[in-house]
Amino acid sequence: IYAPSAGEDLEESSAWFYECNMCGTGPYTLQEFSSGSHLILKKFDDYWKGWEGNHIEQIVFKSAEESTTRRQMIEGGEADLAFDIVASDAEAMADNANLSIEVTETEKNLQCFLNVEAGPFTDKKVRQAIAYSFPYQDVIDYVQYGKYATLPVDVIAPATLIGVTESIPYTYDMDKAKALLEEAGMAEGFEITASYHNIDEDTKKVLELWKSELAKLNVTLNIETNSWEVVYNKAKSSNPEERDDIFVAKTFADTNTSYGPYSTCVESGAGWNFSGIKNPEYDEKIEAAYQAAAFDQKEYITQMQEVGAEIADDCFQMNLYDFSQITAVSNNFHGFTMNPAYQGAVPFYDCYKGN
Repeated sequence: IYAPSAGEDLEESSAWFYECNMCGTGPYTLQEFSSGSHLILKKFDDYWKGWEGNHIEQIVFKSAEESTTRRQMIEGGEADLAFDIVASDAEAMADNANLSIEVTETEKNLQCFLNVEAGPFTDKKVRQAIAYSFPYQDVIDYVQYGKYATLPVDVIAPATLIGVTESIPYTYDMDKAKALLEEAGMAEGFEITASYHNIDEDTKKVLELWKSELAKLNVTLNIETNSWEVVYNKAKSSNPEERDDIFVAKTFADTNTSYGPYSTCVESGAGWNFSGIKNPEYDEKIEAAYQAAAFDQKEYITQMQEVGAEIADDCFQMNLYDFSQITAVSNNFHGFTMNPAYQGAVPFYDCYKGN
């Protein structure tokens, strides 16, 4: 909670916060920040709960883009917590007696945004063909070891949220994919490009598996990776021709209902609408369902599932899988609990270190 006086002028307060200043009532305050390197928080001496008992007094967040680096840091005792551990590293550390692997069901999924404003995906049949070519279960078995991810039930939202559809219309079906490409006059083949954030090592494996399947349809998948700033800005370009055909990113919900991902990923001009879809009917139906939720949750669910089915058929987004959050925790770090939506929001005040 921050003071109302900190936000009296929106423009000034926003600029002040973006300069990495802090204003709040929490137990910690900012000591040091270096973008892309580290963040240090220190205890706020006058915190209203006080500091009696066992508490963490300083927290150092270190940036480590590769999962293998995070693994080395926690195995070597340099870190107490390591977030975003990939499945292969989790398996490798499973027998380490000095730490535990915490697997938390989350409100997260791996989303595939198809550029509907330029290139082959302006045709819905081509988009649907691509959706049928994805090896959903094989990806989960190979990349996520069959236990760190689950099949999607909604093309937009994770299955844990209220108001998601009961199932997606797409399974791995190469016959349907070929038939749709023939109907679209694209059976002879074409090239597409997919981009993703370079720290998402599992995404690389996913795209490589998909690449081999697409080759069976005479579709060449070019895979590009870069920093988040580069791939994000390209995916948000106002010129559709400058965007890649596919943008793959991990997404998460900020509420426990499907409204969050639907409003941010589907509505026209929304922040995470990387597909470029602009459909006023979808906008109206999503907002109508949101309004209905204030009075009748069942009606909200019904309306969201109806618009969800329409969106699934339109196929401008693909949910590749819902995944769990994997965190490595040192055995001398106590009191850790995972927030399913915000993994970095650890209640450090309630934590302590010791054997």
